Order: sequence, then C-alpha cells, then structure tokens
Amino acid sequence: MKSLRDAIKNLCDQYAIRRTDDPDAVITSLKKELDKRYKKSPIRDFIKDLTFKRNKIVISVTHPAVIQEMEGMKERIIKAVNDDLGEKLLLDIVFKIVPS
Repeated sequence: MKSLRDAIKNLCDQYAIRRTDDPDAVITSLKKELDKRYKKSPIRDFIKDLTFKRNKIVISVTHPAVIQEMEGMKERIIKAVNDDLGEKLLLDIVFKIVPS
C-alpha cells in the first residue's frame, strides 16, 4: 500500500506541479545555490549530506573550516534559496561535523 506522501508526490510528478514545501525542492534549490557560490572551490568536496526538516537544513561536513567559510554566507544563502522558491520556507542552516 502506498503512503499518502508517495501518492501526492506521484500526482505532482505526473502533472508537473512544483510544490514549494517539498523537501526535495528546497534541497535542490540549495544545491543549485551552493554550485553557484562554490563551483570551483574544494568546499563542495567536504559537504557530505543535506537534510531538510522543519524549516531548517542540516549540512553535514567533514571539516570545520567549511563551517567557518559557509557561516559567513549563511544569511545570503537562505535569502537566495527562499527567493528561488518564491516563499520563505528555509529559516536556518545548521552545520554538523561527520567523519569522512
């Protein structure tokens, strides 16, 4: 039996409806923004995982220097993602260090 979430996702895919509250849309928008800002930078290699939960994204990184670099750009990244989605869905970015 399909879950309600899967059924809604299938309908949105079938009719090409873009849901702004879809976690995949928020993560895709963030990835696009990170590619713009850090395309030629080795920072992208240290980012391991992105998870969206309750209006915040948790970025798992393998090196603390990446957190320092991205912490300064955090507000601009949040604004750019929200502008791309057309709605204020992303409120915070949290960083977590994970083993490589």
